[in-house]
Amino acid sequence: MIDKEDRYSIITTAIGAVLLLAATAFLVFKWTSLPDQVITNYGVTGQPERYGSPGNLIKLLVVGWGMFWVLTFIEMNPKFAQVRFKVKEEYKEKAGMIVTRMIGVIKVILAFHFSYTVVASIKDLVMPEWYMIVFYLALFDVAVLNLGRVFRMRK
Repeated sequence: MIDKEDRYSIITTAIGAVLLLAATAFLVFKWTSLPDQVITNYGVTGQPERYGSPGNLIKLLVVGWGMFWVLTFIEMNPKFAQVRFKVKEEYKEKAGMIVTRMIGVIKVILAFHFSYTVVASIKDLVMPEWYMIVFYLALFDVAVLNLGRVFRMRK
């Protein structure tokens, strides 16, 4: 039987993989109709800052997939996700669960970001002004809140 933590990990991995697969499929489907220049960089306000060849979108997806698989590997191998400070013995399992869940959430946030950026570039869209702020706040919030919870469990 699959325990609660394994299910959580499977769900976050599935969501991230579906997002990246959808963006990859969309790029493959639209490849022949892409212009010579596509958006390759968005600024903090969501405005396009740089244009380049469509090959840059492949690089973006490769980085997205790479980060996804590295985080999945860390999530599935708890010895790589250990906290580097002493945690009270009774909290060790809980601390590991918090770190593993944090990695899963960060994995989904990053998969969404890479997928959304690729699709927005293909469709020549301007991102909403609030998008980058929300993206960075979400990453920061997940990391700080979860690591703060683990830090309070130290000896």
